[in-house]
Amino acid sequence: MYYQEWNRNAEPDPVRIMEDTKLMYGMLYSLRQFCSKMSTNHDERTALRGYKTSTYKLHYYESLTGVKFIMLTDPSAALMQEQLATIYREIFVEYVIKNPLYKLDSDTIKCDLFQSKLLDYLKLLT
Repeated sequence: MYYQEWNRNAEPDPVRIMEDTKLMYGMLYSLRQFCSKMSTNHDERTALRGYKTSTYKLHYYESLTGVKFIMLTDPSAALMQEQLATIYREIFVEYVIKNPLYKLDSDTIKCDLFQSKLLDYLKLLT
């Protein structure tokens, strides 16, 4: 898991982050199940792409290997499927998966190069 906040006034609280993570996982699991049952595609991986509320928009991408990317943005933001796929292919795979020091069973991603490349890419999008 990699967690990063931008444009938020409060300091990230580790307890709140863990609670948010559990809530997000449960919600996404339920939404994926619902979408896969309602979809004619029957591919659980692509059935859910995101949703929008009055306060945020959730973007969801799942790679063929099962790695999930979730991004919360402003509700007016465009769909970020291609950008999340690019983050997976060009940043995550290059700087995390191919990193010999990274442990695949690790709970969190702690890679400075990944963080800096991700931030550089996201700055290009704004």
